[in-house]
Amino acid sequence: MPSEAATPPSRPGDAALWRAARSDPDAFGELCERHIAAVHGAIRRRVGDAVAGDLTAETFAQAWRGRRRFTPGSDDEVIAWLHGIGRNLALAYLRTERVETRARRRLGMQLAVPGEDAYAALDASLD
Repeated sequence: MPSEAATPPSRPGDAALWRAARSDPDAFGELCERHIAAVHGAIRRRVGDAVAGDLTAETFAQAWRGRRRFTPGSDDEVIAWLHGIGRNLALAYLRTERVETRARRRLGMQLAVPGEDAYAALDASLD
């Protein structure tokens, strides 16, 4: 007797997962898996590869900490909220970099070249 193929269970939407994530870390993990590549890509386009991974991790850490304060009305709101956190972190990083670069210039310090060992650049600026 031929068996019928089982219908795969439907996946919950992002808003439903978000509500579940308030008490279920696995639900939050599924949200991360769904959106980490897109969030990372958006951050990387703003700040480059060097810190995109760290800022992406911080994005999801902040989302985890704020999961009880945010109540999405739709799946799109979850995605927008995650991207908003990432955007804000990227912009804060860029502002800090701009301030630090100006300070280094005023102090006459050598600016690090991308990919250059930061300690070597610091040692050279102290000579």
